[in-house]
Amino acid sequence: MPARLDFWLIDLRANARDLARIALERNLLDRADRDRHAGYRDPQDAATFAASRGALALVLESQGLPAGAPLRRPPSGKPFADGAP
Repeated sequence: MPARLDFWLIDLRANARDLARIALERNLLDRADRDRHAGYRDPQDAATFAASRGALALVLESQGLPAGAPLRRPPSGKPFADGAP
């Protein structure tokens, strides 16, 4: 079976505040991400972070991962889901 690669491009510069609002309203960020979001001093940086994590949650959900599935964070800080390729 050939390998499959899916690619999503989300323009956070143009949509960060709207995506962040959606991520926070829908409770798409886990406790660690909400804490990190609250620690940003610059509102644009906070919005970009929340938007990126919220977008990741929505993409994973669209691929069949349950909403709110826990993400692991290795020392690199890049989140991944158990069971994901």
